[in-house]
Parts: sequence; structure tokens; C-alpha cells
Amino acid sequence: MAPWAALALLAGCAPDPRPGPVRAMAPRPNPPVRPKAPAPRQDWAGRFWEELSPAQQRLVTARLAAPAAGDAAARWDVMGLSEREALLRGRAAPAAQLTARQDEKAPATP
Repeated sequence: MAPWAALALLAGCAPDPRPGPVRAMAPRPNPPVRPKAPAPRQDWAGRFWEELSPAQQRLVTARLAAPAAGDAAARWDVMGLSEREALLRGRAAPAAQLTARQDEKAPATP
């Protein structure tokens, strides 16, 4: 048998070099969205005015809109924690809202 005949026989037994049918992969779900980390909380935001350091009192006084003498302490003490944190982050609460809350906390006069 000629060498070329042996090669022809072997060539018929060789696997098909073309790949089989192409199958699409299942779509992958989008990765979960991670929320932004909250801004660091000021641990001293929950303290009363008298418990604040002089530097912290100056910071609060500077951030309050048009503070009067002695008014900053009264306004700070009636603020809620969320209002205090917003003030410390630079987003001041409306002065009208703070004044209304202060009036609510004021003792009733007979």
C-alpha cells in the first residue's frame, strides 16, 4: 500500500477541526449596587452645649445663621441629632425651624 493511501485512510478518521454548535452563556446578573458609605458621625453631636469644648462651641456658633450672644447654646440644646449633624456637615437647618422648636420647649408662663 502506498504511503499516501495510508494517510488518506487516517485522514478520514481524524476528528473534525471545526468546533461544535456555539451555545450562548446565560446572562449574568448585574452586581449588587453598594450604597455609599455614610459620612463619619461626629461623636460629640449628641452632647449638651456645656459639654462641648471651646473649639466645638466656636464651630457651632460659626455655623449657626446669625447667632446672638447666648443664643447659640439655647439653639444647640433644642436641636435634634439629625439637625446637629446636618449643621456640622455644612448644611444649616432653617433658622425659622430652630426658633419654632425653641418656642415649643420654652416653659409655659402662668
